[in-house]
Amino acid sequence: MHDNVLISLNGVSFSYGAASILKDLTFSVKRGEYLGIIGPNGGGKTTLLKIMLGLLEPTEGTVELFGKDIHHFAEQYRIAYVPQRAQEVEQNFPATVEEVVRIGRIARRGVGKPFTKKDHEIIQNAMRLTGIERYHATRVGLLSGGERQRVSIARALAGEPDVLILDEPTSGVDMASERSFYDLLATLNREHNITIIFVSHDIDVVYHEAQSVLCLNHDLVCHGLSSEVLKEDVIRRLYGDKATIIPHSL
Repeated sequence: MHDNVLISLNGVSFSYGAASILKDLTFSVKRGEYLGIIGPNGGGKTTLLKIMLGLLEPTEGTVELFGKDIHHFAEQYRIAYVPQRAQEVEQNFPATVEEVVRIGRIARRGVGKPFTKKDHEIIQNAMRLTGIERYHATRVGLLSGGERQRVSIARALAGEPDVLILDEPTSGVDMASERSFYDLLATLNREHNITIIFVSHDIDVVYHEAQSVLCLNHDLVCHGLSSEVLKEDVIRRLYGDKATIIPHSL
């Protein structure tokens, strides 16, 4: 396995009982890639992420992380996950921003181990990178949806991951915050060499933001550079014959 390949799936299928969710997926994700995953509701996008994270066991096929079979991979902190609607918390949630971000450092440091000066510096840097440092003592529940989403990213960055995986990261976030959020992801990818994989229902966002795209509707419809594969015939294969592309901007 080439050192440049961080995640590799070979012949992966997944079923819930008799219901087939994913069929014979084979693809890889390279270091530094910015990959968007699109497809219809129920097409298997979230299931795919969970298989890549080791949260679900494929019915068939193999998964390798950083060149190792997923069953023998012991450095889970190298892959950070931000699930759907991670920014949704109760207004009276008692934890402060810094306390939440500190949780992300435990993934790298280990449970029960005291933080070092370096750990505290990394936590501060994660908040600084995501633009939430000034809210460090603020309760998370008092922040806006866009600000809470940045807290989720900062918590992930505190573990110093090589890969950041996000599932519908801007769901429920206003358009201004969405634009700012994708600017942040681009910075993390280009300037900090973090490999990013995100699921989105918004084809236009994937086209303009992601370097590459994986089109999924139970099986692999296409995988390649977004500018080359997001054509109208592909969109119709994903969403049906009546689907058309209507461009818009953030």
